[in-house]
Amino acid sequence: MKANNFILKANTGKNTTLDKEYTRLILGLKGNINENEEEEERWEIYNAIIEKLIEDGKINEFNELKYRLTDNETPSTVMLDIVKKYKPSDKNYNGLVPILMKKVEEYVDEDFYKRFYE
Repeated sequence: MKANNFILKANTGKNTTLDKEYTRLILGLKGNINENEEEEERWEIYNAIIEKLIEDGKINEFNELKYRLTDNETPSTVMLDIVKKYKPSDKNYNGLVPILMKKVEEYVDEDFYKRFYE
């Protein structure tokens, strides 16, 4: 499966500079993502997080995510910080949020290991 269905905008309005930079980033990553199964799996999880944010109306969090990714922060760390903003008491906190959080925590651990031991 090719990772081609990335969510680039939360609405259909005018493209902001942030939208354009985020689109450029994602399009630049696409070749690498589609050639590497591990990266493809990660970005499918990341995209599920983005879909959940938009579905739940968390547009500010989606914009924060775009800012941080375009500032070259590690995607796993950004995604984990965003997912942690969901609290078990939130009405939109369902079985998907803990699953996504657990998976992204694994990615953060993998990134840490790679950074120091490879």
